[in-house]
Formats: sequence, structure tokens, C-alpha cells
Amino acid sequence: MNVAEALVDLLASNGVTHVFGIGGDALNVFTDALRRDGRLTWIGMHHEENAAYAAYAQSAIGARPGVCAGTVGPGALHLINGLYDAKREGFAGVIALTGQLPHAERGTKYFQAVDLKAIYADVCAYQAIIAEPSQMPRIAEIALQQAIAEQQVVRVELPQDVLPQNVPSLHFRRPLVTRRSAVVPPADLLKEAATLVDAGKRVALFCGAGCTGAGDEIVTFAKKVGAPIAHTLRAKEIFEKVDGPVVGMTGLLGAPSGYHAVKDCDLLIMLGTNFPYDHFLPEGIPIIQVDRCVENIGVRAPVTLGVHGDVKATLDLLAPLVKERPAGAWTKALANVHARWIEHNTKQADPSTRKSPIPPPVVARLVSEKASDDAVFVIDGGSATVYLARYMRLHGRRRALSSFNHGSISGGLGMAIGASSVDPKRQVWLLTGDGCFGMMPQDLITAKHSGWPVKIVV
Repeated sequence: MNVAEALVDLLASNGVTHVFGIGGDALNVFTDALRRDGRLTWIGMHHEENAAYAAYAQSAIGARPGVCAGTVGPGALHLINGLYDAKREGFAGVIALTGQLPHAERGTKYFQAVDLKAIYADVCAYQAIIAEPSQMPRIAEIALQQAIAEQQVVRVELPQDVLPQNVPSLHFRRPLVTRRSAVVPPADLLKEAATLVDAGKRVALFCGAGCTGAGDEIVTFAKKVGAPIAHTLRAKEIFEKVDGPVVGMTGLLGAPSGYHAVKDCDLLIMLGTNFPYDHFLPEGIPIIQVDRCVENIGVRAPVTLGVHGDVKATLDLLAPLVKERPAGAWTKALANVHARWIEHNTKQADPSTRKSPIPPPVVARLVSEKASDDAVFVIDGGSATVYLARYMRLHGRRRALSSFNHGSISGGLGMAIGASSVDPKRQVWLLTGDGCFGMMPQDLITAKHSGWPVKIVV
């Protein structure tokens, strides 16, 4: 078994189904091994950046590792923007496979020479640079395990002269760790948090994407302490599915009710959010921040109590410690403001207005009303984000993908392709602007060739 064959076997044995990329001399041995193995599908893209976006979306929607590939130099560099998006969005494991020059040509200013290790240092949590066959499969396993279990971006470098060489031993072949353990805060910290909650008169929850999988627990906790739930745009797909005191978003695209819930409370509990716009956060009040990423705690506001823990695990332990109380007039008033905000947006997007040209909010509302209950909405950068925030609903099993944190444009088509690859029968809608769509439309050909019926609204 050569290095390329060992890598294909490792990928196929750990949930990988597709490799999105563009081939080239340095990857030929790998793509040939993939073809002969038969368990993975090579998706020949027309731009490597789209390949990286597709790998991210496949992982985010399909709960599996996504893989993208680019050959030596420029091919590998084209992956970078899509990989940064995967890193910034989180919640997806992506493996970048990059070709590299033969060792004999390193340091000679050879054609297409690039120091990929230096360039990828910021975006990758780990780089498996396979310098000799004896390193396989061990360092590739390290990379893949980190991508899957920690949901991070990693890179495997494949030198052209190493790929065809035989692996001397499979001694390190092993089952990978694929799941993270819950992070649970200590009991004394939970008691301190409960004391702060019980002392608050107007407690509000502000929730981000780190609340994925904890929607029911958050609603239960909010009802127990009589608190409204405000959320970020990325958490829209969590909190439009639950029945509770949800008062919408704050921030640049937020609702008045979400804004005032966060700004007018006397105790704010931030759950799983690294919301960047600190001028929308309150000053001079106690703040509790719960996050499994300890580096997020205290970054956006001077928190009174930082709690390192998973949101679900933390609330399971905190809820029994706090006093139960009914929702007060403030929480009920915010709910009424939120209802009026939804009604206002519904009227703005009324299709019976018969305006020409058709206002984009009308299109967004119609797509939302006609789409299936498990549709995936991919939103490209720019004004399409406003239409998602205000005129579309993410109930049922609907999902939303965008470059929410990296803020890139033109990643939408690649993401839509990756999402559709998970289940071609599931509706995937792309809302994009003419600028975004015009930047990288090449892979419409890929969607057609692969039979992935992406619906595109420009």
C-alpha cells in the first residue's frame, strides 16, 4: 500500500464521502488511488475556493468531515478563503489536501514553489506534512481526528515524490476519536452563578451559535427565571424552532425587542456567543458568560462571572439551583414588541403590492413560504443577509449557511453545492446578489454534472 492508497483508506474509513477539488501533477497519484478504491467520489470543481466552501457546507449540514483538494502552489492558495470561512464559522471539520513539490526541488525557486506551511499556519489547527512514507498513517490520523472531534480545519501536505512510495508499516492504524466530551463547570462556580441570577430583577439571555443542541434546555431555563431570549443571526436557526420567550435578534440586523432585552436588563447571561458588536452590549450591570471556548469569555464585555462549559451541560446543572419566578411585565412587553416587529416585516414583504421591480423582501418571503420544512438556505454576503434575518423563517429542520463571521462574498454557490451533495433530494436555496454570483459562477457546471438541483435566486 502506497502513501496515497493509505490516505484514501483512512478518509473512507472515517466518514468521508466526497473530495472536492481540482487535480494536477502533484495530486495525480492520490486521485488515481481514489479512483481505484471506489469508496470516495471525486468532485472536479472549476475553482478551488468553491471546493473549500463545498467541503465546509458538506460537513456543517451532513455532520461528516469535508475534504477539499488543490495542487501545488496556486491551486493550494485558492483554497484559503473558503478554509478561513470554515475556521471562523466553526462546527465543521474540514481537511485540505494540498500537493507539494518533490523534496529535491525545495529551496531552488522551482516553478510554483510556495511555503504552504507558513501560509496555512493561521487557518489550520494542525498541518500533517508527510515528508516520508513512514509517517503514514500516523500524522494523517492526527489531522483527521482533530478535524472530526474538534471540528477544526487541518491540512495534509502531499509531496509529489512521496505519494507513490510504499508505507513500510501500518503499526499506528487505529480507531479515531470522533466525539468531544462535554465541558462541565465546577459546582462552586454554578452556585455563584445561581446567586447572581436570583438577585436579578430583569434577567435576559443572549444566545449564539454555541447553543446548538441546547434550545430546549435554554427555553426551560428562561421560563423558570422569567427571562426573554435574544439571539444572534447565527442562532436564528436554533430559536425559530422552539416555543418560548424568544424576542429576536439584536445587532445591526436585529429587532427592537432583541435590542432592548439585551440593553435594558439588569443581569445578562451570554450563552455560547462571541457576538462582535460590543456597542450593542450593556454597560454597568452584572454579566455571566458561558462558553466552551474559554478564549471567548470576556472578549466583548467585562463579565462579572465567566463559566467555562458547554451550554447544555451548564444549564442542566444550573437550572435546579435557581429560584422559579413568573415572567414579569418587562418580558411580556418585549414579546408584544417582537410580535409587532414580525407583523411589520410581513407587511413590508407583502406580494400583493405589485410593485415593479419586485422588492427583494417579497422574493425572500415567497421563497420562505414555498420552501420545504427541511430546506437549506444558503445566503451570500451583502443585502441577502438582511432578507434572511427579517423575512425568512427557519422553522422545522431548516438550516441556514453563510459567511456569518468571515464576511466573505461569493462563497454561496460552493456552499450550496456542498449542502446538496449530502442529500440531493433535500431542497437547497441560494440567495445571492449579482456581484457575488458574478464572482464565482463557474461551478454551476459542477452542480449540473453532479445532478444537484440547487435553486438560485439572484
